[in-house]
Amino acid sequence: MEQARKYLNFKEVLPTNYIPIYISVSPPSNNPCLTVVYLINNKRIILSEWVGNLEFNPNAKMGNINVLIVENSSVIFIKWVKDNLVYEICGEKQSLNDIIRIAEEITKAKFILQGE
Repeated sequence: MEQARKYLNFKEVLPTNYIPIYISVSPPSNNPCLTVVYLINNKRIILSEWVGNLEFNPNAKMGNINVLIVENSSVIFIKWVKDNLVYEICGEKQSLNDIIRIAEEITKAKFILQGE
């Protein structure tokens, strides 16, 4: 992580209860994207962070943070923006609970589906 920080122009926010198996920064330029891969219950979960904005219609919340959940037949994505950083966590649908726990740890807020 120390090596990756040399290429970041933002302060990353990572969960502390999970140990990454892979960390990368791409491209190492004026708007790098940090990618961190975790292996939880034998499933890969990928966290990405970059400076920017994201236009979306939220369908969930993390506390007062608007969240977008996108899913297809096998993969689920959770995306949100906080303090000018875009966060995206993705993994297999079977990893949804772990994905939510990582998001809750990063945001320090409780996940709520809209309509609940």
